[in-house]
Amino acid sequence: FNARSKIIKKDKDEVDFDKWAVLTPCFIDQATDLEDEVAKCLLQLEINNANLKVTLSQIFINSADLVEYKQADGSSTKTLFVRIPYRSLPAFRKTSEKVVE
Repeated sequence: FNARSKIIKKDKDEVDFDKWAVLTPCFIDQATDLEDEVAKCLLQLEINNANLKVTLSQIFINSADLVEYKQADGSSTKTLFVRIPYRSLPAFRKTSEKVVE
């Protein structure tokens, strides 16, 4: 398996805002190192959990960002923000507790 197969992006030239087209697999030069790491972790989780493999195989990512924000008490925290395509949402909801860990 290839971890990049878990990343789905649209080429900017292919975006049709009038229609929702099916997303195609990521072009290699578009994925960031962080997105590669998230995809590797997701694929590793899929391989190591036989009982969740079917559900995890339906989860893909669009992008991943490390976001820094300030909490109410003034301290700053970094959070990993992962965007998934809408078609992966039902599968993510089934396994979200295990995937978020």
